[in-house]
Amino acid sequence: MANALRMEMANDLISAGEVNIISKFFGLSKDMVYTSTNSKVEGEVLEFKVEAEQEIKKLFNKSIEELSSMEEHGIRKNVATLGNIKLDICKSEDNEFVAIRLYKYEQYEYKPISDLKIFKGNDAKTMLRLI
Repeated sequence: MANALRMEMANDLISAGEVNIISKFFGLSKDMVYTSTNSKVEGEVLEFKVEAEQEIKKLFNKSIEELSSMEEHGIRKNVATLGNIKLDICKSEDNEFVAIRLYKYEQYEYKPISDLKIFKGNDAKTMLRLI
């Protein structure tokens, strides 16, 4: 798991008001928590080859009802060790919150190619089933 605070979308999540930052151990350590349940938020990064870009973009264009009928963990079959497409995932430990954003490697850096997508409650659980 990646540190959610160090992910590129961390500032956008904080700005959206979905998460808070809490200090621990005399301020030497910080955690991101989902505001509704105070559950710790963890990050994960999946990388894909550029050929998988269109399939992954489907996650951003379909309604949650359409996503419900998709294959469980379907996009993980396209995961690459090193890829041009990166999917950042922030999820709460209680699975009540998921945020995802897609990036593409261009000109020596990853640039966002999707909006930040936030799922809560049952919608979050549906998204976690797919990724």
